[in-house]
Amino acid sequence: MTPPVDLSDQQEVLSASPGEMVLFIAGGLLTLVVIAFVAWLMFNAIREERLAGSEEDAKERSDRG
Repeated sequence: MTPPVDLSDQQEVLSASPGEMVLFIAGGLLTLVVIAFVAWLMFNAIREERLAGSEEDAKERSDRG
């Protein structure tokens, strides 16, 4: 059986140095930037695909009539 953990040990584990906190926050922000960039790329790809499709439809209509 393991001995109970002292309160001082818990505080040491829960505390982080300022450098570690900065890296943690920077990592979170970088993750959000990457997610936003990928979402922007997907949005633009879908928009361009729709525009290309509507231009093809307009061209087919003008060829028919």
